[in-house]
Amino acid sequence: MVDTGWDPKNWTNETLAGLYTVLPEVAVFMPNQDEARAITGLDNLEGMARALQLAGVDKIVIKCGNSGSYAFCGTDSCVVPARSVKVYDAVGAGDIFNSGFLYGLLKNWSLEACLAFGNTIASLYISRTIDRFPRLREVAQIGREYPVLSALDALTNIAENNHD
Repeated sequence: MVDTGWDPKNWTNETLAGLYTVLPEVAVFMPNQDEARAITGLDNLEGMARALQLAGVDKIVIKCGNSGSYAFCGTDSCVVPARSVKVYDAVGAGDIFNSGFLYGLLKNWSLEACLAFGNTIASLYISRTIDRFPRLREVAQIGREYPVLSALDALTNIAENNHD
């Protein structure tokens, strides 16, 4: 998994060439929308994802801030809207999203469920001023607002029992 973060040199040709050398080795690439735009030179999510897929990436996940998240793998794609929350601090939201998405991926959930879980954990994190890292049970309970997550038996089990 790779999440580049923003290039402090503003994506020079040298940086982009180096990144495109590494991308064929990456199973999951997780830039935010601004990073994906800078890396590909494209403006729409599907175009960005297809360009990154042509560079050799298997799964592309693009974090779109308050618009949610987008995933593309093979010929499958999906968009999951963000939860509406009051934002106190968004620094680190992408990293927290990544952890939720990867948790779902390791559980063999669908792309849509992985996005919804990532969105949920990130929404909890950005809406807090203290105790910002939510417990698994809390993410599972609130994540059931997404129909794709409420249908997961494993998530229901976490939400209803004392899993942290």
